Amino acid sequence: MKSAWALIVLIFLSGPSFAQEDGAAASSAPDSRPVAKPKAEKPDALKAWQENRYDDAIAICLNEIKETPYNRDSYLVLGWSLRDAGRYAEAFDYAKLGIERTGANSKLLDIAEASIVKLYAWLYDQGRLDEAAGRIMQFISYLPNSASVPSAYALLGTIQLKKGNYIFADTALSYALHANAAVFEWWASAGMARENCGDYKSALAAYTEALKLNPTDPEALRGRDRVRLKLASPPPSPSP
Repeated sequence: MKSAWALIVLIFLSGPSFAQEDGAAASSAPDSRPVAKPKAEKPDALKAWQENRYDDAIAICLNEIKETPYNRDSYLVLGWSLRDAGRYAEAFDYAKLGIERTGANSKLLDIAEASIVKLYAWLYDQGRLDEAAGRIMQFISYLPNSASVPSAYALLGTIQLKKGNYIFADTALSYALHANAAVFEWWASAGMARENCGDYKSALAAYTEALKLNPTDPEALRGRDRVRLKLASPPPSPSP
């Protein structure tokens, strides 16, 4: 009887330790539940543009436009990135597309204007006169009320003067001067165009206006003196 009671006491005393061992074993077992992965951060086109990572910003924006083609912000950041990367033609085209899809917006218009002005100026500097002239006409047609239109006409006149198209040169330069008569170079170029057209009276008027703005310019002085001589000379006698 004593031995039976002793066995019961032994079992009772040893029970908690077994439970503790089972609990410890359970707590040490690996957790088989799936761990949620953190969501990947969405690419930030604006941040990429601000950090001068233009190619990254362009790629992000193009992808955004594929997914949501009427999101104005994508066109804005894309236009800024293309413009700053020197990809002026694309910047103009996407700004224009953004306006067509999302409506007129001053920032998109600014991108379009700045990009095409930089484009035709670059083409002119490269000697690609026909391409520059085409882009100038595109600019004037698309943004006829821009404050840059007179200078665009003046550059178009300069291009036509270089190409020997004197009537077209005079027409473009006259438009520019009508908008702003205070630019010496425009008057001097108009004088050259008119002189080469044989319109010496108008050429003299243009050279005179040029010299009011820059009285010592040697080219304008020579031009004025040439047309004065032409006007003073008797017309050639008709051939018999």
